[in-house]
Amino acid sequence: NEIIDFSFFEDNIIDVHKHQDIEIIFVLEGSLMLQIGMEKFYMKEGDFVVVNSNKSHSCMAEESFLAASFMIRFQLLSSLLETSQLLFWCNTLEEKNRDYQELRRLMHLILNQYFDQSRNQTKIYLRSLYYQLLHRLIIDHMVYTDHEEKVKEDRKNERMQEITDYIQSNYQHQISLNKLADKMYLSVGYLSKYIKRQLNMGFMDYVNSVRLFHAVEDLLYTDYI
Repeated sequence: NEIIDFSFFEDNIIDVHKHQDIEIIFVLEGSLMLQIGMEKFYMKEGDFVVVNSNKSHSCMAEESFLAASFMIRFQLLSSLLETSQLLFWCNTLEEKNRDYQELRRLMHLILNQYFDQSRNQTKIYLRSLYYQLLHRLIIDHMVYTDHEEKVKEDRKNERMQEITDYIQSNYQHQISLNKLADKMYLSVGYLSKYIKRQLNMGFMDYVNSVRLFHAVEDLLYTDYI
């Protein structure tokens, strides 16, 4: 049930395979050839590559080596980030000018801590390292390709801005959901549910909260009674 699981592997040949989980292949000793799709990467000690979900890949090594495989559970990460568009570009061979030391440090800490799980405190620390690794990977190496979702989010923000601007401008007057729905060319039912979902309160509750705020403001900063 952990969001990250890992194992060591020393097999000289790993046949072509794919899986939904995202994998980080980290070479600890020696060298190996990693093939992802049609691309080949000749990895040596300290190199690591992220293999994205459902990408066909294989490994081959001609001499003794040791590598670690970090498997990131796609379903768990997708649920946490609330998106199924999980794509990473993280390859020490392709981006030699980038600083990968923090990711290396975290992976080495995870490998070291794994062998010292006799105490519950150590298990908690190990779990925290998993999330630190994910955080660094997401911040520095996640690729945002879902432009359509970004457009939808921008439109949603614009719509909420229009709603709140209208209420802020008209709170002193008689205001109705019907009038706002007409103004925005939306049905009353849809707009009512939309406002409740976005603001966690109904239309009139929000209007009254705005009126109350301004009433308190008047009492605090003016002589108005």
